[in-house]
Amino acid sequence: MANTSGTFALTDASDESLKNNIRDTEINGLDTVNSIKVRDFEWKKSGITTEAGFVAQELRESFAPATSEMPDGLLGVSREILVGVLVKAVQELSAKVEALESAQ
Repeated sequence: MANTSGTFALTDASDESLKNNIRDTEINGLDTVNSIKVRDFEWKKSGITTEAGFVAQELRESFAPATSEMPDGLLGVSREILVGVLVKAVQELSAKVEALESAQ
């Protein structure tokens, strides 16, 4: 946890000195992102509507590392784990745009 400019923030340790075998990911970010279903739904208990959310069982089919089983047996979603996949997808799109622009 950190207090950044007066704002509470969670920070995970990610220093290079804490890691071994650092390499580029083999995940195809664009294919993974395109396979993720983004859903609107209402929560049964509260009736609150969620727009552009995920269903853990569906997300597990596309990118299992972003899901986990909670102590009560229900599945949860880690949006934080999805960030790396999203960044990878943007990088792949950027490379495609650059290739198209240089071909013109």
